[in-house]
Amino acid sequence: MRPSPTVDVKKFRETFPLEFETLTDAQIQFLYEEVPIVGVSLFALLKTQEKVNHYAYLVLAHLCTLQKTKATGTVASASQGSVSVSYAVPVGDINQTWWRMTSYGYRCAKVIYRTPGMTYYG
Repeated sequence: MRPSPTVDVKKFRETFPLEFETLTDAQIQFLYEEVPIVGVSLFALLKTQEKVNHYAYLVLAHLCTLQKTKATGTVASASQGSVSVSYAVPVGDINQTWWRMTSYGYRCAKVIYRTPGMTYYG
């Protein structure tokens, strides 16, 4: 039987002390419910409970970052005076693009897309 991802909200907050302070525990718990679903291809590649949990925290951090920024797409341009940000429409593999929207997701994508012999069907 494969290990299942588990995340403790208190430990998550200790791991990322300032980054997600604007999100409530309930919001983090709600996003955690998506972790086993969106990370299914990632977790299938991992053999130990320790590795699964490590990447579960990264997947949750990815989801929390997306929730916090409310951005869809990658930043195409930004300006500072009067604050302006525009986002690019993803081109190519939508799964790879989604994972690469945050530094946490990018770290997960490296495991998914660089595993020898792994064929990924999004």
